[in-house]
Formats: sequence, structure tokens, C-alpha cells
Amino acid sequence: MSVEFDPTDPLADLVADWVIVGSEASTLQPDLRGALEAADDDVREPVAQGTEDTFGLTVPVHVANTYAGIRAVLETHLEQKGFRAGSELRELTHVLQSVLATDDRGASPYDVATVCLHLAAATHDGETLGVDDLEHGLAQLPADRLAPTLPPSARRLLKTVLGASDPLSTADLVDEAGVSQRSYDRHRDLLTAIGFLDQDDEGHWESRLIPWWSPFWTPVPTPGTPDTAEDALGVITAEIGDCPADGPSPTQPHGVSMGRGEQIAAIVRAHFDAIETTESAETASVQIGPPPRSDGAQLTLAD
Repeated sequence: MSVEFDPTDPLADLVADWVIVGSEASTLQPDLRGALEAADDDVREPVAQGTEDTFGLTVPVHVANTYAGIRAVLETHLEQKGFRAGSELRELTHVLQSVLATDDRGASPYDVATVCLHLAAATHDGETLGVDDLEHGLAQLPADRLAPTLPPSARRLLKTVLGASDPLSTADLVDEAGVSQRSYDRHRDLLTAIGFLDQDDEGHWESRLIPWWSPFWTPVPTPGTPDTAEDALGVITAEIGDCPADGPSPTQPHGVSMGRGEQIAAIVRAHFDAIETTESAETASVQIGPPPRSDGAQLTLAD
């Protein structure tokens, strides 16, 4: 059966995206591009000789857990929820990277989508989303998805305080997080130094997603606020020390312990545009067939 198409508009619109998920999936980008480019040579002889017309495809290949990828996921979901997506997107994206990224990969777009799906819809036109509004959505993720470089007990404490509707007493925090008093004592200083935990005047604990050292902290300028990620890391590690943490980090090989500075590096750098992902993080469109048009399906990579 012959295929009819407009020769003045020779690119087909694909009806599906492909998503590749897994450890170091983003490193596959060059190989995938090469395979797609090679497909341009795999056509029937009349097409290759130019005696028969055919339609073409353009396939953008991009890494989804970069800053731009996470911002796009966030913007899409906010618009679906009825929020106005404005200048606050930059701050929200950095916060999500801070809570969800490691030192060598950005936040998972799936985790970001899960957070957004648990957000309440906007109640009026022009409403914007604040950082505090992310807390409930983040609390719906498993504890091991939050601050992945921190020890497990610290992540359970963080999840508990993010999900609390009111500030928690120490006893309630320990009980609801399911950690021992010893674990609480060991990790409380780490979480407060990072800024994830804040104690009110009555001694109750609440979450804080923008710590005082962040460039997004308001009011600004605040005397003593670090100018760079390295300055912020220096201030925090001076407070808690850079001794080896208790037990291996989930992002390290079994039996390998990270220093405190290594544990918090990704959290801090995400506020200062310093998350490293991959050298091939930029979107690269691969043409198969006639010259490309601006639209097309996407092949997405997510670590």
C-alpha cells in the first residue's frame, strides 16, 4: 500500500516518545545518536537513488535530569494544575534538584512528576506555587529518594518533617520517623546544619527547603551569606566537621563511607548552578530522511 504525504511538508509526526531509565542511562546518548544517524542509510534502493519520494523523521534526543529538563517537567505540571508558571520556576527547580539530586546526576523527572501530582490545584487565576507548597509532594516519595547522599535515618527524619502538617516535638519526630534516639542525636546536627530542619521557639521541628546560605534565601542580602557553593560548604562542614559518616552512603559502594562534606555537596551545589550531569546533556536532534521540521517525537534519557 502506498503512503500519501505532502512533499512540501515531508516530516512525519511520531505518536510516541521513548524513555530509557537506569543507572548512567544518560551516557548512552552518543551511541543512540549514532544508531539513529545510521538508520538514515537503511532505506530502500529507489529512495536512496532519489527516484522515489518518502517522508522523514526528526528525533530529538535529550537527557531529562538536567536543570532544563526538570524545569520543563515542573512547568508542564504546574500549568496542568492551573498555576501561573513565572519567575519562581527557577527557585523551585533548584530546590527540587537540591533535595533529589546526587553529586553526579540531577533529580529524576519521575520523582519530580510524582511531587507535582500530589500538589493541590490552583484555587484562582494567576496563582503561583511557593517553595513551601512542595513539601507535601516531596513527603509522598519514599525516604530513599530524598537527599540520596545522606544516611538512611537522616532521610527518614527529613521525610517525616516534610510530611508533618504542624511542627513536631522531638519525641514525635523520633517516633514517626521510626528511628532510635541515638540515630536522631547523630543526624539532627547534620540536618540542621544543612538547613533542612529548623527548630522554633518552643523546641518543635519543622522543615526548611531554602536554608540561610542559599542564594534564594530572603530577605537578601543577608550579612554573611556565602557567595559560592564552596563558601557554603566550608561554613557547613566547619559546623558539623568532615569526619566520615556512619555507614556507607546509598550512592557509594558497599562498605565505603562518605565524609560529611561529600554527603552535603550535591545539596549545596544545586542552589548554586553547580550540579554536574554529563558532557552530552544538551538536546541533539537526529534527522532521518528529508530536512527536519521543528516538531517530532523525543527520545528521553533519565538516570
